[in-house]
Amino acid sequence: MRGDEPVPAGTFDADGGAATAELTGTMQPGDTIAVTVEPAGGSPSGAPTTAPIIAIPTV
Repeated sequence: MRGDEPVPAGTFDADGGAATAELTGTMQPGDTIAVTVEPAGGSPSGAPTTAPIIAIPTV
């Protein structure tokens, strides 16, 4: 998230409740890393379809 705008950074599958994913794109100070639950392969429009289940602010 950059301000109120979602910025797609990739998708991942959580296998057994654990996952590691490398984000794509460029981070900027103040961005928030947010995770949403989406259909397999990601949201068709690229925009999130659910509220974040986790959000990690950066500085």
